[in-house]
Amino acid sequence: MQYFVSYSRRDNSQDGLRRVRELLIAREATSVYVDDLELHDPAVDRVESVVKALHQADVFCALYSSSYLRSEWTRWEFDVAVASRTQMIALLPDGTFARPGSSEWPWLTVDEAQDHRRKLLLAQGPPTARVPDVWRAPEVVGRS
Repeated sequence: MQYFVSYSRRDNSQDGLRRVRELLIAREATSVYVDDLELHDPAVDRVESVVKALHQADVFCALYSSSYLRSEWTRWEFDVAVASRTQMIALLPDGTFARPGSSEWPWLTVDEAQDHRRKLLLAQGPPTARVPDVWRAPEVVGRS
């Protein structure tokens, strides 16, 4: 199974992201996409790589944190997963997993989120026009 890990950079270190990747591989994942741990091809826009990985994922894993839904990118990733009906899980700060509909799920139900955000998602693509340069591979910074 291919996993896409969505997280707030503000709340997650490189070491923590590596531990999450190892945890998911031990769980059942055949591949785990963690943007900050990937070797990005300088010939390919980093945003395109994120979008492709998100659409190829079998499981969307959101790392719950206080900043998670404050990030434009994580909100967009979450919305895409909801709209595409990708299987979703949340990794909570205590190391447990929660599924939508469980009492531990930290957000609206998937159906509520889908109804609430579908119109916005369909009208917008990834927030590439507002992506800070630090989020892009150094080789593509400055390209339009």
